[in-house]
Amino acid sequence: MKKLFLAEFIGTFFLIFFGLSALIIRDYSSNFGSVGAAFVFGTTIGAATYFFGRISGAHFNPALSFASFITAEISFKDFLIYVISQILAGFGACFLLLIIFSERFYTASIPSDMSISMFLENDISFPTLILILESIFSFFLALVYFMSIKNNKIRNRIVPIFIGGTYFTACMILLNINGFGINPLRVVIPALFKWNWTNVAYYVTANFIGALIGGITATYFKK
Repeated sequence: MKKLFLAEFIGTFFLIFFGLSALIIRDYSSNFGSVGAAFVFGTTIGAATYFFGRISGAHFNPALSFASFITAEISFKDFLIYVISQILAGFGACFLLLIIFSERFYTASIPSDMSISMFLENDISFPTLILILESIFSFFLALVYFMSIKNNKIRNRIVPIFIGGTYFTACMILLNINGFGINPLRVVIPALFKWNWTNVAYYVTANFIGALIGGITATYFKK
């Protein structure tokens, strides 16, 4: 249980810390674009999954943990351990980022709708866009994840490459549309620090719905 808690804490901490650091640098450096930020997210989740997949299953995401509980991969007690460790890690990472980057943390870490002009002519509202895209990518991430686990563990050493690649793809696309969510912690904790809850509910709802449907779909295929 201690190893599970620590594995989820470390993996989540570095995912949030490295990922949001990349987004902050992207906004203030002309040499570090969306590809660089997506690469950081992808390699971080891939490395964390490689090292901790056999210990905790490498969730690093409350939506994945919730889907794991609903699909009976983990118990309710373990679900609480996962979520508590992830939340604490997210707070720790964001607090450290705030110390390092100060106000830049606020302006760069919260998803925005500044780059959705390509969709305005289709009369798609930003909340609707969030719900659609975040649900789709959360579903695909959960599908890849749940098709790869056995007894809530990742033992195939190739799997982290696919999970990292999924994060990279999602980040590359979503960063330039809705700011990239996928993980509720990536949206909720920066919003909490700034106390800006605009559209947060849409991100979180889409992440949980997509992950749950992805988990249920994978469970169906594995029967």
